[in-house]
Amino acid sequence: MLFETDGIRGVVGRDIDYKLAVQVGNSLIKINPKAKILIARDRRNSGQMLSYGIILGVIMAGGYICDIGVSSTPSVSYLTREGYDYGIVITASHNPSEYNGIKVFDATGKKISDSVERTIEKLVNTNLYIDYNNVGRCDYKPSLKSKYIKFIQSVFIKSKLQIAFDCANGVMGDFVSKLAAKLNLQAKIANKNDYTRVNYNCGATCPQTLFNFVKNNHLDVGFAFDGDGDRVIVATQKNIYDGDNILYVLSRYYKDINMRIKSVVGTIMSNMQLEYELNELGIELERTNVGDKYVIERLSKSNSDIGGEQSGHIILKNYLPTGDGLLTAIVLLNIFNYYDKDIDEIMFFAKNTQVCKNISVKNKYLLQNNDVVRDEIAKIQQFLKNRGRIIVRPSGTENKIRIMIECPKTQEAELCCKQISQVIESELCVE
Repeated sequence: MLFETDGIRGVVGRDIDYKLAVQVGNSLIKINPKAKILIARDRRNSGQMLSYGIILGVIMAGGYICDIGVSSTPSVSYLTREGYDYGIVITASHNPSEYNGIKVFDATGKKISDSVERTIEKLVNTNLYIDYNNVGRCDYKPSLKSKYIKFIQSVFIKSKLQIAFDCANGVMGDFVSKLAAKLNLQAKIANKNDYTRVNYNCGATCPQTLFNFVKNNHLDVGFAFDGDGDRVIVATQKNIYDGDNILYVLSRYYKDINMRIKSVVGTIMSNMQLEYELNELGIELERTNVGDKYVIERLSKSNSDIGGEQSGHIILKNYLPTGDGLLTAIVLLNIFNYYDKDIDEIMFFAKNTQVCKNISVKNKYLLQNNDVVRDEIAKIQQFLKNRGRIIVRPSGTENKIRIMIECPKTQEAELCCKQISQVIESELCVE
């Protein structure tokens, strides 16, 4: 399998390279010879190489591709819907700089289906198709990104807050700078320009950096994005708020303005207290597997307009069929303006403790059939009974096993996590 929960992803030169990129681009034209394709990349050093690989694979097969240069994942989702059959983003999202990846969207702006992913996986192992009598074409149109900026502008209502944006040294720096100027936001921008350190000790994967920045600069609120801009985490001078808090605030707001909302889509990682808070509002929490792809799939089948993950992928279906950190931040600014009271009062709710741990392994897929690990999990779940939950799963983007223990008592959660970790480390050969 090349595709996991968020496209193709891996360390450049080991898991993903120029040749694979050429094959993926070529495969899309094999599937649809008349396809029009949009492509962008994030700011990683390897992005240009992989982007050129995709472009070469497309044009050698006689296809058409439009390159908009450096841009965010949600901007590609938005722009793909303007007459393109596929949208491609060269990005590894929240992963470190040595990683890169390939995300593919369909004509509706959603990530391609599992069946299309499986077809591409088969085609990349076949010979390249080259049509010398009908060589394709690539246009370079970075100006198309202005359409996405205008879309975000159209959502904004008002804000008088002093704001921080942590751009994770990724693609969001240019977007935020332009948008802040156009909307006259009182904004300070951090971690904008060091493209060799994408996501390193900053952004949505390290929200403590944003928290410190907001506190040290005496700001009202801050938003931390990841490398490709499809996540957002919020911070005030008192607290850090993840995707669960954002889902709660959005749901409450929708209720208060009399928008019909019967359910919200979260994941198996969503805190049990989020479910309780939503139930108190008369809203059901629907859970999916981890991955915004699965949240979006469930949203498309339900009547809900809101879904997301703790990690900060928030999907507002009535705007866009993918996670968009900047869109979510703008909607939250509108909500803060609507309530016009302390942000912590708006966003806070008490949560159960969740203790998480990531374990690097040689082969994450061995977890599925390991009876020793399965028995240990069952034993600890029996100990916790209905007081808590255990999630043990292979990462969708790295060769790691992810553990999450949730229960009211921190000490208990830490003990359970330690016991499961020790068994996994002994059974699955830690790197």
